[in-house]
Amino acid sequence: KSPHPLYENTRPFSCVIGEVHGGSYATVTASRCVLRGWVYFSPGLGSVTDIMDSIRATVTKAVQDDPWFRDHPVRVEFLRHKNTAVTDRNESIVRVVTDTARTLRSTPVSVSGATYGADMELFVNLAKIPTVILGPGSIAQAHKPDEFVPIDEYIEYIKLLALNSYRWCK
Repeated sequence: KSPHPLYENTRPFSCVIGEVHGGSYATVTASRCVLRGWVYFSPGLGSVTDIMDSIRATVTKAVQDDPWFRDHPVRVEFLRHKNTAVTDRNESIVRVVTDTARTLRSTPVSVSGATYGADMELFVNLAKIPTVILGPGSIAQAHKPDEFVPIDEYIEYIKLLALNSYRWCK
């Protein structure tokens, strides 16, 4: 399957393992290991059910020839899941935000998809509200011990938000 066109210049799939739990003591072989994380994917790669089935099949295939795993089967569970969300590039909110960004920014403005978690999925899929994600900083820096947003980008974003609000509401 092919990723959605909004994902042409970005990764269409992302897996983040944020927690690793295993063992009971540093000098004792762990009797189990639990990995917890999130998977983010582009529309066009399939539904959330398709992605979960593909992950289960991939893990099963990866360990099928290992004798230890025959006696200790891997269990893949999905505790939460969300579908992807897309707002059409022709929606008025997309035009207003990109036009405002082009007015205020000296750097090029592009519209693209992203493989990270956001509440956009709830607005678009459940409430049927066209939505865009916009903010300062780099997503690569988000949710890390040294997470930060450069002050100049923060100030630029405040101006962008104010002008977007004015243009959207007039």
